[in-house]
Formats: sequence, C-alpha cells, structure tokens
Amino acid sequence: MLKTTHIGSLPFKTIQEAINLNKEFSLPVLSTLPLIDDREFMLQQVLVGIKGYTHKDFKISLDERFELEEYKIPFLMEDAFIQSFAGLEVKWQVIGIVTLLKSINDLSEASKKQIINWHTVNIISYHQFLLSHFSKVHLFLDEPMYISLQDKADLKEFVDDLKKEQIKVNLHCCGEIKLECFMGLGLEGLSLDLEQIKETELQELNYHIKNIYLGVINTSSLELAKDHPRNRDFYYTPACGLAYSDPKKVLNIPKLLSSRTN
Repeated sequence: MLKTTHIGSLPFKTIQEAINLNKEFSLPVLSTLPLIDDREFMLQQVLVGIKGYTHKDFKISLDERFELEEYKIPFLMEDAFIQSFAGLEVKWQVIGIVTLLKSINDLSEASKKQIINWHTVNIISYHQFLLSHFSKVHLFLDEPMYISLQDKADLKEFVDDLKKEQIKVNLHCCGEIKLECFMGLGLEGLSLDLEQIKETELQELNYHIKNIYLGVINTSSLELAKDHPRNRDFYYTPACGLAYSDPKKVLNIPKLLSSRTN
C-alpha cells in the first residue's frame, strides 16, 4: 500500500471529526479548522503575533508603529492531536515567507527583515514544541504565491535559516510548477498538484528533491485523477487544502486514495 496524507485545512466543525479523519492517513496532519475559528486561516494564524495592523481583502497594512511579538502558533486541535498521535510521525504546515511578505502592503526593507526574523523564530519554536511530542515532524511551508524566480533568494535564505536548526523543510505549492523555482533550495520534500506538472518534469523534480507529495485529488470536485504515476516513495494527497470542500465527500478521501494506490 502506498503512503497517504493531506495538506492541512479541513472543513469540519468539530475537532473529533478532524482527529478521526487523520487516523485514516498514513501520515497524520496537525490540521487547521477555519470553519470553527477564522484565526485558523493561513494568514490569520500569524496575525495573533502582530500588534498594530489592518487586514482587508487578504492584505495586511502595518501601522507606522507596529510591533511583532513572539507567540505560539495556534491550532485548535493541538491538545487532541497530541493525545491521539503522540510518539508517531506527523506533519504540520504554516504560511511560507514569500506568501507572507507578498500579503503585506508597502513593506519597507527594514520591516521586511523584521518580519522574516520574527516568522523564523516562531516556526522554530513551534517545531521544537512538536518534536517533544512526536517521533518525527515534517514542516511544510505553504507558498501559493511563490511563482517567480525573483522570490527565490528570499525563500532560499529562509529555508537555510530553518535548516541551521536541523529542521528539514518541505514546501506546498498548489499552482504552476516551474522547475527552476525549486532546484537548489535544499528542500526535503515538495507537495504539488499533479495537474500542474508533466510526468517528465515530475521525474526530474524527484531526482533533486527527496520526497514528493503528489496531489491526485481535485480539491473542488474531490475526484481522483484518472491517470497518475505509481511510486511507493511518494505520498498521495488531495491537491490542496480542504477547508471549503464538502465535508461528507472529504470523509471518503482516504478510501479513495487507498483504492487507487494499492
């Protein structure tokens, strides 16, 4: 049987539903539940550590005297997840630095450096917290806005800083996959949408990146791709987060993946 997991967000309105679903995957995920609390959305999750901002239309405007506070990245299901999966291998995901920086209006160079350092410290702290409860922890940076080589330098520096703390960094990108954007980043793994890549490009990526998390279920239709490569080293997943998906259909995803990955 091939390995299965999912991206991060789930559409449930109870923590127990999220726990139960995660038990059906070979790699459980510390999931976000934004339909219970909108602070669980990707961008809002980090706003709890910023004092002095406005947030409108998915963009942040910082006040002139904004402050950054070190904080524990919030997950509603944290306690229940630890109780259910303690000692096992797990996955978690947080907004990536490129997407975070692009979500902030009129960012000065000095403020940019502050944000980068602050986000790095908070990720390291939370990852170390998780390592105290689980045998192995996979960190994924969620980067829907990483689409250009112009952003590669910032991302590589960020990844390198996390790796200095012995953190193996994975990336999730649900948009177009341009090979040159991912080569040389030193990633442990890449989570991507099968529909966004050719099989020959996938083979090349796999040569340079150790672990591939292949999105073979369309997040809107929740249908499995008719044809996809079979590789026992891959993880098979939905293509993106499931916060807005039909919760009844989401319950069938582990079975759907298993039926085509045996």
